[in-house]
Amino acid sequence: MNPKESKPPKQRLIFRFFSHMKMNRFSFWPIHLTGMTIFILLVYLNNYFMWKPDEYLVLRLAIRFVTMTLLLALLRKIYLLFDLQSKSIISIIVGVLGFSVLLALTNDLLHRMIFHYILCHNFAWFINLKFVGIFVQVMWDSVVFICWSGAYFTVKFWIEWNDQKLQTVKANAFAQRAQIQMLRYQMNPHFLFNSLNSIRALISENKKNAKTMVTELSEFLRYSLLSESCTEAPLSHEIEAIRHYYAIEKIRFEDRLEITFDIAPMAEEYPIISFLIHPLVENAVKYGMRTSPMPLKIHVTARADDHRLSVSVCNTGKWIEPGDYSASGNIGTGTGLENVRKRLFSSYPNRHTFGIEPESDCVSVKFEIWKNS
Repeated sequence: MNPKESKPPKQRLIFRFFSHMKMNRFSFWPIHLTGMTIFILLVYLNNYFMWKPDEYLVLRLAIRFVTMTLLLALLRKIYLLFDLQSKSIISIIVGVLGFSVLLALTNDLLHRMIFHYILCHNFAWFINLKFVGIFVQVMWDSVVFICWSGAYFTVKFWIEWNDQKLQTVKANAFAQRAQIQMLRYQMNPHFLFNSLNSIRALISENKKNAKTMVTELSEFLRYSLLSESCTEAPLSHEIEAIRHYYAIEKIRFEDRLEITFDIAPMAEEYPIISFLIHPLVENAVKYGMRTSPMPLKIHVTARADDHRLSVSVCNTGKWIEPGDYSASGNIGTGTGLENVRKRLFSSYPNRHTFGIEPESDCVSVKFEIWKNS
């Protein structure tokens, strides 16, 4: 099999910021007030450098800041009342335009009323109103409300999209973890069943070896329990568990079994999901004992660099196809290898290879995993 390399998607830093934002009172007001402050400062600088400002410019802008800030907050409340997901794009655009013009008119009238009351201490602000002046100001304010609405919906929809994407990722990760746990529980009882049968047979034949086997089995199961809470562990931990397994099987088969290890120092520290190699060794013992001349020889090899780990389990004997009843009634179910395939697919999607290389006198099972580039 050829490796199927793929590069993981890369999020931009600014998108990560927005993906963690929530459009609620704790994030809306700081962003809203900051934006309005910048807007008012830009209007002030434009009036100061482009036009000759009158003595009431600061007062006008202060009133404008208060009225627009409150009306835009009201506009947000209006948007929150509607189920925008059920609305069409056309209806949303029409609604934005309508509310923007209405609130822009309200903003201009409030501005005139408050400004007139501060200066004249009465409410006769409607005297000497000019339609052209109101129209121009309302048009400019409408543009501001429309731009604010566009920014609001852009951020809101982006946050909701990222939240939905995050929930999907979490759901997929949970499903993968559940699948891995199921595969582990499917594998461990199988080995435990075989070990207990061997111990039962040894109790009457060799109590010392039976006691040793119980000790090795307890060490093996201790690794199983400790690795339960770990997603990955160094390869050396996996090899240590296999050595305990080998000690158990060595007592069972005595001189008919030989296992050798060739583990590169760099490979020992490479992180790997637990119980990934064990099914391959167990398969080699199970089927090698039926097809190999004695002693059955198993060789475990591991090589690694900074980004890639290669593991090979080779045993003497012949390959038995799943469902094959030939060769003195031997049958291969393929369950162990299928578990390894599924775990590789779940834990290292697009970052692994898995292959079986049967030869005339031996069978090699190899896999490679590599880190995200």
